[in-house]
Amino acid sequence: PYLTAKWIPDAPEWVDPIKDVNAKIAAVRAGFLSRAEVVSGLGYDVEEVDAEIAADLARANRLGLALSTDARPAAPATSDTPDNEEAGHDQSDE
Repeated sequence: PYLTAKWIPDAPEWVDPIKDVNAKIAAVRAGFLSRAEVVSGLGYDVEEVDAEIAADLARANRLGLALSTDARPAAPATSDTPDNEEAGHDQSDE
């Protein structure tokens, strides 16, 4: 069982945290690193972090909070009227 343990070293100190985070974001978006690698490199377990994020988002949704940290795309607005009627256009005028 001790061979299956996951060792995560302490994260190194940041010299310039903003540049470091932006570089990690770019590396993930480019496919050079996974989110799990970045989170592990910070000294955290990705499954625990994801569970915390999910709990935070669920709590925010339940309370009707809109947080700038929620990177999920916004759900498309739904409407019973066609797009051209919303803009004040009537197809018969065209």
